[in-house]
Amino acid sequence: VGGEDPPQQQRFWLSQLLSDWLTSLTNRCAAAARAAVPVAAWLAKVGSFLGTALLLASAIYLLLYYTLIGEEVTVLHIRLRLQAQTGARCYGPAEDLACGFPVANVSLAPNRDEVGELVYGQAYRVSVRLWLPDSRPNRLAGMFLIRLQLYSPGFEPGTSAIRPALLPHRPWAARLFGDLTAAAFGLLIGWDAEPRQLSVDLLDDYVENPFIRSSGLLVELQSRRVQVQRAVVEFRARLSGLKYMMYSYPLISACLGIPAIAWLLLLVSAPVLLRRWLSGGGEEADADWLDGDGGDGGPQPMPLLDPTRHEAAAAYGGGGGGGGEARRRRADGDGDGCN
Repeated sequence: VGGEDPPQQQRFWLSQLLSDWLTSLTNRCAAAARAAVPVAAWLAKVGSFLGTALLLASAIYLLLYYTLIGEEVTVLHIRLRLQAQTGARCYGPAEDLACGFPVANVSLAPNRDEVGELVYGQAYRVSVRLWLPDSRPNRLAGMFLIRLQLYSPGFEPGTSAIRPALLPHRPWAARLFGDLTAAAFGLLIGWDAEPRQLSVDLLDDYVENPFIRSSGLLVELQSRRVQVQRAVVEFRARLSGLKYMMYSYPLISACLGIPAIAWLLLLVSAPVLLRRWLSGGGEEADADWLDGDGGDGGPQPMPLLDPTRHEAAAAYGGGGGGGGEARRRRADGDGDGCN
């Protein structure tokens, strides 16, 4: 080494320093990796537990949403028919007094013995929506009454209401402009004039009774001149408080409700998890069982059989005649020595 020139000595020392630094860095990385393995395992457990809690919270939130709110609007299509008196025919003039008023019978459930689509405890606004053509008989019909009657499965009358209805008046200029526009669009693209809609609120705060549930309803238009193209009955839920927030702002409610439910689940399960982790967990107990330590008061595993020990025991004990003879001789020798 003493005969080497200074540049070679410098390169040698630099390579030695670089090798030592790389070795030290490798050892540090290996130590950090070994130390990070328990931390990574713990983080994996925590992540899996949090993911499970979020999934359960999401399922609980969806269940609460569809249980508490249900459908905001329940629409029932009705078909009006003339209810004739005994022996009368109702396909004659509309002014015939022998014909009754247009009436419709609607079932709230496929079977009268089953519960309808309404949610118990929820307030509803019940209204009847009519599609009326802008015809002369409807304009001359004036004010008429709409009657609603709910009945139970035994056809016992329940909640009822009757409200007046009137087709709004339109001046002749507006009607003329609408007719010309409808005729022009009808010739060009085949567009027909839309009928006028009339909505009448019959019940403002209807709550389904869980003891006397409604299985159907009757709708009656107390007018023989009114012409109706289509009619529906709407049950619109009157949401308030938490239900209103969940329905009107679903994204914000989900972002706030799911973490809140997950936090409650964590609070409920935290004592059990802390007790499990503080006691060593299940993996340590399994490792102790495999090592031969069954734990405090646990069943001990059976020891493994050693063939050499088994042969020695057979030779000394009752494994054969030779073993018994050797044992008797040894006993006789011990007795002679004592004497």
